[in-house]
This record gives sequence, C-alpha cells and structure tokens, in this order.
Amino acid sequence: MNLLTYKKNLKGYKLNIGIEYIEYYLPEKFFLNEYFQSLGVDPKFMSEKIGIEKRFISHENESVGDMAEKAAIKLFKNHSVLTSDIEALILCTQNPDYLLPTTACILQNKLGLPKTCMCFDVNLGCSGFIYALGIARGLISSFNFQNLLVITSEAYSKVISYEDKTTATIFSDGSAAVLVKQDASASCFIDFSFGTDGSGFKNLIVPVSGSRSKRTENTKVKKEISFGVKRSDENLFMDGHEITKFVFKEIPKSINDLLIKNSLTFDKVDRIFFHQANKYMLLSLTERMHLSKEKVYIDLTKGNTVSSTIPIAIKDYYGNKSVVDEKIVMCGFGVGYSWASSILKINKNFGDEIDG
Repeated sequence: MNLLTYKKNLKGYKLNIGIEYIEYYLPEKFFLNEYFQSLGVDPKFMSEKIGIEKRFISHENESVGDMAEKAAIKLFKNHSVLTSDIEALILCTQNPDYLLPTTACILQNKLGLPKTCMCFDVNLGCSGFIYALGIARGLISSFNFQNLLVITSEAYSKVISYEDKTTATIFSDGSAAVLVKQDASASCFIDFSFGTDGSGFKNLIVPVSGSRSKRTENTKVKKEISFGVKRSDENLFMDGHEITKFVFKEIPKSINDLLIKNSLTFDKVDRIFFHQANKYMLLSLTERMHLSKEKVYIDLTKGNTVSSTIPIAIKDYYGNKSVVDEKIVMCGFGVGYSWASSILKINKNFGDEIDG
C-alpha cells in the first residue's frame, strides 16, 4: 500500500475488509438423541422441535486449543494460506486451556505464526464470533494489517453435567477458523452493532468457576434439581425461559436499528444467519420479525456449538454456491447477556480450494 492510500485510510477512507476463508472442525465422538432417553427426553421432540440430531463431544484430553489448532491447520492447508502472513490472532472461547497464559499465545507457537503476531483471547459465548469480527475489522483499519485469523473454539462438554437435560441435550463442542483480510475478494463488512445487558448474567452461568467463588469438595457434588436435571455448582446452568425472553426482547430491535442505520430493509437482505441456538427459538424469531422463512438459515443438526454456529452455518451454506453481491445479516446472542449483529456483503463462495 502506498503512502497516499494509507493517508486516505487514516482520514476515514473505508477499506474493503471481509471474510476470505472459513473452515471448521468437529470432534469424532457424538451423542444421538436416544442417548438422553433415560433423562425423559423424547428423541423425536429433540429432532423435530429443537432440531438437534447430534451433539459433538471433545475427547477427554482434547482441549479448546487442540480444536482451534485443527480448524486453523485445515484453513491453512485447504486455501494455501501462509502462516507467515498472519499478523494477528483472536481466539474466542470461554473454556481456555488454562486460566493463564492465554490460549492464543500457545496457538501462536503451535501454528508457527510469526513472533510479531498480536495474539489474545476473547471471553465471549454465542455473540463472540461477531464481536471478534468487529475487533478484527478495527485492528485491520487501525494498524493496516493485511491478514488476521479469527478462531472460535468451545468445549462446553467440560463444564456440562450429562445428567442435566437442559444443557447436555443442546450444546456441542467444535471450532471454526476464519481468515479476515484487507481487500478480501470473498466478502466485505458493511457495518456492526453490539449490545450488552449484564443484569441477566445469572441465567447462563457456571456458578463456581472463576475468582468469585472458591471450589470445594461440596461444589463438585451433583444435586438432583428435578427429574432429568442433576448438576453441581461447577456445572453449566441455563434458564432457557429467561434466555428466550431476552432474545425476543433485544434481537429484533438490534437488527432493525442496524438496517435502518445503513438504509436497508429485510427485502434487500438475501440471507439471515442467527446464532443456531435451537430450531424453536429461530422459527419464533422469524415469525415475530415477519421474516421470510426462505431467508433464515436454520440447521441445528450439529448441535449448538456456541460461538462457532455462525461460521459453520455460513461455510455450510455458501461452501459450494456460486454467489455474486449478496447481503447477509449475522446475529449472535446469549451468555452475558451479550449480542451483536453485522451486515456482510458476499462476493463468492467459501468452498475448499484444495481437497483435504
């Protein structure tokens, strides 16, 4: 980039920053709906109403960092991306390999990224992918980076009680690697919006996990809350009813405001990728927002992979489609409460370039 172009960027000239490639990784092990029948779960209900067929479970010795590494290697291999070209790495996870050091630093070494690479973790859940993309765009604009790697990797299985049907039946482990690039040919970010309401933090939480509460022998003991619900204070708790209320209250307004800000309407949007929370919620959102069902992507067959659901969905949908100038809306929401939306212009597919 020459000096004149760089000065234009500093004065607010908008760079063409977007997603260039997407790849994802899912563990080999998975549980089918029938696994949870002893908890009073109807496999047909899970399949038809919630939309989930499988929930993927990382190996006992397979960490968030391990899954992130596998997704990144797949991206490098399939798209001939040079590790030496990566100038920053953002890892989005809530279950890092260690409380310290940051898992992104460990990945820098494992992936062979340059020592000049900026690396850090972002502790966010289902909104995390959009937040990480927003940070990536800001870093590229501010520091004139050319190639930035965003990885979402989550292993809720490490904190879930598999005697708790409210969480064990929903969440999957998995990771996604995304190359965010200046002058990307595949896509271009149009705008972002973000939101937070910490008053609801207790409705999706691991109560005893950080520095707020001390782990003891008692906190490990699982207690029967009701039939099919048995967990300890060190396991994930989710109030699904309250989470649904939050989503219905905040998400329609957030997306509508973002579209209005950019002089757009849903008629001008080709596809909408919500966080794949559950089929019932997404169909209800579609109805409440008066959206066309044909435009709303829904595929829960792999389970709720938390921050990875949106990149997985986009890869699955656009992986082998020839597209030109489509506008999509991405919206993540959940634990925090936290939510974020983005408008992305798609210019070509995200398919594999090399078999692997």
